[in-house]
Amino acid sequence: MFEQLKGFSERVRKGRILSARLYSQIRAEDKFKDQILKHLKEMDHIDEEVSSRKGLTEILGMSIQRTVLMITEGYEGGLTPEEKKNERLGIAKKSFLLYQGLEEACKLHSKLIGKVITRLRTGLKTTY
Repeated sequence: MFEQLKGFSERVRKGRILSARLYSQIRAEDKFKDQILKHLKEMDHIDEEVSSRKGLTEILGMSIQRTVLMITEGYEGGLTPEEKKNERLGIAKKSFLLYQGLEEACKLHSKLIGKVITRLRTGLKTTY
């Protein structure tokens, strides 16, 4: 389970980095038009992997889905007037917020799984 989450976390981290880059490029649109298209294609691929929760157990998948719902419910409050006016910029910001929240959730889940493993190992040593 820990290894599954580690692989998923890596895809989420790439998504956060790429969505932050896209956000910056969309703000300076004229300078980065060719790069924006390339990064959007990469982002589509990462989005597919993350949304399918490939490689995660059902328990981790459900937990991640709950995190996604919590993050997306608060989207509009996290946007500036400029981001609300410029739809592409707003979408890029929402993508960044989603991946940032997922990355934090993955770190928390990893920490919790690590604690469970430690407790199980400690408990097993004292039983034998």
